[in-house]
Amino acid sequence: MSAGEFSERVRLAVAAGDVAEVEKLLSSDWAASWTQKRAKDVLDEIRDGGTLSPTSALNYALIVAISAANQLHVAQAQCNALRLRIEELEESATAYKGIWREENTPYRPGALTTHKGVLWHAWKVTSARPGASSDWQLMVKRARD
Repeated sequence: MSAGEFSERVRLAVAAGDVAEVEKLLSSDWAASWTQKRAKDVLDEIRDGGTLSPTSALNYALIVAISAANQLHVAQAQCNALRLRIEELEESATAYKGIWREENTPYRPGALTTHKGVLWHAWKVTSARPGASSDWQLMVKRARD
């Protein structure tokens, strides 16, 4: 694939809003090897005391753009992983929700509530009344008078 073909594929994927295709192209082996080769060419040209030709300047700009896109891709992946972990933690967090009320449903896993003087723990998302479903587990029985 030539640089022109690569650029055109990236342009079309961006125009189509196909984020997955853009990420795939920018993280491809071709993009990595092209970036390394162009970076070496630009550095060699600078070391030889020459000024950057328009082609080298364009190559340099593309190197910076691809590098930035790859860094952005990695950062987005890390943020997505953290977002998913936060959602998992929030879903499994144990929290007392007060006295059970039908209007407060659904209760999430880990929710604690009291119903008829008894403390219940929700095992999964539920709108069932505590004690009427296996969605709830009895935690603390009512004390005798």
